[in-house]
Amino acid sequence: MNHHLRSDRTCLNCGAEVQDRYCSHCGQENLEPKENIGHLIGHFFSDLTHYDSKFFLTLKHLFLRPGFLTKEYFLGRRARYFNPVRMYFFISFVFFLLYLSIPNKKIHFLSFKLRSTQTTIQIGNSSFAFGFASRSYKSVHEYDSIQKNLPVEDKDFVITRLSMQHYLRMREKYGDNADEVFAENLRHNIPKIMFLFLPFFALFLKWAYNKRKYVYVDHAIFSVHFHVFVFTLFFVFTILGLFIFIPVWIAILGAFIYLVIALRNAYEQSFLRSFAKALLLSIIYLFVVYVGGQIMAITTFFLTE
Repeated sequence: MNHHLRSDRTCLNCGAEVQDRYCSHCGQENLEPKENIGHLIGHFFSDLTHYDSKFFLTLKHLFLRPGFLTKEYFLGRRARYFNPVRMYFFISFVFFLLYLSIPNKKIHFLSFKLRSTQTTIQIGNSSFAFGFASRSYKSVHEYDSIQKNLPVEDKDFVITRLSMQHYLRMREKYGDNADEVFAENLRHNIPKIMFLFLPFFALFLKWAYNKRKYVYVDHAIFSVHFHVFVFTLFFVFTILGLFIFIPVWIAILGAFIYLVIALRNAYEQSFLRSFAKALLLSIIYLFVVYVGGQIMAITTFFLTE
């Protein structure tokens, strides 16, 4: 395709002198501004092929060589691989697009239920409850009337009372669909909170590793690569879970083993030290996820109107 390069060596974009095919100052290719349709289509497929090759090469290394991409980033070898932040957004977008397009009741991972102000997040066969103990009332008026006539020591606490009143208002508005409305709102908030977990994971890595040798951005890149792997893993398990039963512990164990190997390869410490740090990181991170899940569930509950 060299026949549609400009003979004039002045870059049309920034005015700098172009020594080769691309401007060394701004990176624009020194092409004739008017191209025929054949050149345009050919250029499109050339860029598409280049994009695909980078993406699949990066994805292959991500899965088959844990920690390798992060190590390459540490060493400054970045141009040959897909940008890690761009890859995070792309993979997370694809995963959550699939996840949100499947009805909640058909999802094996991360399904949500609400029963009388008790939120249950179902991850495989394990469940984590958020919220408050439930009682059966037909309306806010009935609940308030009963509470009013109870002795002070038997009345619900303020947060329980507010949650019960809000739930009953949801029931009055949505009827039997109140649970599903809440579940869908909660599912749509997951991508936002997962993005917030990234810097926390990087911060834990900063505490765990040499502060002189690595800067926070280095740990952030590892965090991005690890989360991309987890999203891809859950993408595969979500699809397979529609057809066959797969115990969720397989995915969790796979993610932990990957983390150990990735830490070992990226930070170049012994397997034993990498295992210990992976275990500690996992415990701290799961605690943050649990607390974050609590906050997300309660906030989503009260914002569901």
